[in-house]
Amino acid sequence: MAWALYVGYQAGNKRGGLNVPSIFSSGLTQEQLVALAASGQASDVILYSTDWCPYCKAAKGWMNQYGFKYQECDIEKNASCLQQFQSLGDVGGVPYLIVKGQHMKDGFDSDAFVAALSQGGRR
Repeated sequence: MAWALYVGYQAGNKRGGLNVPSIFSSGLTQEQLVALAASGQASDVILYSTDWCPYCKAAKGWMNQYGFKYQECDIEKNASCLQQFQSLGDVGGVPYLIVKGQHMKDGFDSDAFVAALSQGGRR
């Protein structure tokens, strides 16, 4: 069932039926993504999330698929994580990532994620 929904989403996206860009289009080969993942440290990426968030699960699934290391901070299970998340100001919701100091304010996007990791924290 989930696969059918995904295929339908992708088909709708290609036909223009949905006005939502794919968040998993990094443009790199699998080998390039694995190499980039291997070069990173868990401290490079902080992921603020919740268990129930489908976008958080998708982001974690994509990062895990290629072996990216990250620190997950569940804002509902850990009071310290919630306090850190709230201290960021009006950031919206989860997933919220900080990648080498760069804040991904619009949720997870593989292109922005790869760019932030590749830039080494430069702005």
